[in-house]
Amino acid sequence: MKFDKTFNELLISVRVEPAEVCAIRHHMPKHKGKDFDTLYDLWRNDLNTFECFQKTQKAKALKFRSRKIWAAFVVNPKQKETIFIGLYDANWTETRPALTTCPYGGDKLGCDEDVDIFRTQLRTELADRIGKQRVDWPKDNPIVWARYAEGLDLPLL
Repeated sequence: MKFDKTFNELLISVRVEPAEVCAIRHHMPKHKGKDFDTLYDLWRNDLNTFECFQKTQKAKALKFRSRKIWAAFVVNPKQKETIFIGLYDANWTETRPALTTCPYGGDKLGCDEDVDIFRTQLRTELADRIGKQRVDWPKDNPIVWARYAEGLDLPLL
């Protein structure tokens, strides 16, 4: 029996091509939210608000628009681990001024800059690994939080 060693191997094992995936790591260590200290806490305690936060992205960001599947991760700040939180279908629906407040921070989104709004839907593939599967996110540049999955080496932990 073959065991997957990387997240891309895991994707392929459920017939999802890495070239269709944007890997997103949600982590804002210096920015506390209005109701929760971290995005990890928001995800654990208020999934609807977290998903509202996730579906709003900077306008015209090619990484998000060009990929129809998002592999989402959050950082558990206590263990400093990157945890898989689901595969999402993601379809860009509109670009509009950020006229609402940030679902996480409570502040105004983007200082009146445009944002892209996506329609997202949690997929069933890898659902059994949500909240359990940890990956080793590249330490060479942890600030880059959205990456194309193909060629991205994310060893499974």
